[in-house]
Amino acid sequence: WVTLRDTCDARSDVYYGSLWAEQVNIGTASPIALFHDHWFAGSPAVTVNAWGQGQAYYVATQLEDVAWQRVLRQILDRHQLRSPLDVPEGVEVTVRQSDRQRYYFLLNHRPHPVSITLPEPMTRLTDQHVLSRIELNGWDATVLVGAGEK
Repeated sequence: WVTLRDTCDARSDVYYGSLWAEQVNIGTASPIALFHDHWFAGSPAVTVNAWGQGQAYYVATQLEDVAWQRVLRQILDRHQLRSPLDVPEGVEVTVRQSDRQRYYFLLNHRPHPVSITLPEPMTRLTDQHVLSRIELNGWDATVLVGAGEK
C-alpha cells in the first residue's frame, strides 16, 4: 500500500494506493496527488495535462474507492459537469437526445432498490407510463423519455 496526499485544495487527506505504483515523469503535466511514502515519496500519483482543447488525466496506482471518488469529484467540479438527473450513489445515468426527445438510461449498479424523484414527468419507454418518480430494483435498468432540447 502506498499513501498519497491530495494537492488540489487545503485539505491534505491521506488515501491508499495498492496493487502497483509507478514513478511518472510528468513533463508538461501537473500533479493532482503525490505519493507520500516509500522510495517514490513526492512523486506524482495522479496528474493532469492539457491536450488539444481538453485535458488528460493519469493515475499511477490502484486507488481505493474513496480516493477515486475524490479525484473524480475534482474533475467533475473543475469542468462544471453535473449528472443529468439527481440520483443516489450507484445509479448511472446517460442521455441520448434527438431534436424532439431525450432518452435517459438509468442503471442501478447496487443490489438494493432505489427511488428517484424526476425533475419533470417522464415516460417509461417500455410501457409508456408517465412518471414523476421511478423505483429501480437492485441491478435493474430502465429507459425514460423526456422533452427535447431545453
